[in-house]
Amino acid sequence: MDSEKSMPRDKYQLRRYLESLNLRDAGSLEERAKEISDNIKRVMTPYYTGERGEPLQYYYVPCQTLLEKALEKRDFKDDFPQALDFLISSLEWE
Repeated sequence: MDSEKSMPRDKYQLRRYLESLNLRDAGSLEERAKEISDNIKRVMTPYYTGERGEPLQYYYVPCQTLLEKALEKRDFKDDFPQALDFLISSLEWE
């Protein structure tokens, strides 16, 4: 999957999209932060809002919180990659 042009439609495609990112490249993550964030929001909003059930909402909201805090801090070296990694591992497990 070409991460530059992809628009994931479900959480499984989102996981593959996120796995294709180089989480060690802070410059690239900063440059693509809006794209990444928009893709996550588009796919995960039904989970974050509880439309997919309350258990999944409680499961995914911590991921959302970490991502939002990392973006607020604009920390693309540590916090943002860690939040993305947490979301990836959550998507792999669930």
